[in-house]
Formats: sequence, structure tokens, C-alpha cells
Amino acid sequence: EGIKKSDYKIDLAKVDVDFIAGKDKIEAAMHDILEKRDASKFRIIDTRAIAEIIGERKVDNVSRGGHVPGSTFIEWKQISDGDNRLSFKSKEEMQKVFDKYGIKKDQTIYAYCHVGAGRSTEIIAALKMLGYENAHVYTGSWDEWGNAMSLPVRR
Repeated sequence: EGIKKSDYKIDLAKVDVDFIAGKDKIEAAMHDILEKRDASKFRIIDTRAIAEIIGERKVDNVSRGGHVPGSTFIEWKQISDGDNRLSFKSKEEMQKVFDKYGIKKDQTIYAYCHVGAGRSTEIIAALKMLGYENAHVYTGSWDEWGNAMSLPVRR
């Protein structure tokens, strides 16, 4: 007969809302990164492909291509086997990637992709597996940022 809406029950007390971040936190982190550079306590990771990051390829109905100014580019495939989502490289290999890009455990880290429910969550899952406690996914991701004309974009 199929699944009815009443079959779904979400226990909101078990939902980890600290895992997610909105554009206000991303914008504040962006300003801090642009002002303090490597001394910033924040990192924003763009997990998309290079064609999306440089604005060459726009996905879906996003008005602008590009990336959040000050973000670090770590395509999700660098921590995954690239063919199977949620199939991670070894912890040692993943740690080398984050070390290479200066992602530290004492930073507040935000990751985004196109819609905040795929590539960025894989990066956050990898960070959490490695003991990065303060890692969050920007749920609006590029879909929200690229359509918000008041927010800056770099290409």
C-alpha cells in the first residue's frame, strides 16, 4: 500500500542541530577569514568540482557561479574513493588532505556543496571521523549563496 506520512516519526531531541549552519555564520566566517587570513579561527571548505568553483558551470537555477570568498577548495573526491559515496579513503590519507590545506582541529569548519546534502556532508563526516569536533555543514550551500545578490562571490 505504500508509506504514509504518519509512518515517519522524527525525535527532534535527537536531531543534532549543531551539525548545521546558516548563511549568517558563513558570512561572519568569510569576513574573519578575509581579514585574518591564516590566523582566522574559521575555515570554509568548498567541496564542489573546479568548474563550479570558478563559475564556469552553474547547476540548476543558481543565478551566479563562483565561490564564497576566502573558502578553501577541497573537492569531496579527495577524501572519497570517487566512485562510491560514503566510501572513504584511509584515515591517514584523509588527514594528509586536511593537513595539506591547513584545516586544523581547533578551527570552526564549515563545508558547502551545491545544496548541503551530499558532497559537503561527506567532508564533514570525514572530519568528524578524524576528531574535528567543530565541523558543520552549510545547509543552504551554493544554491542559497549564489542566489543571494547581497552576498559576495569570487570566480
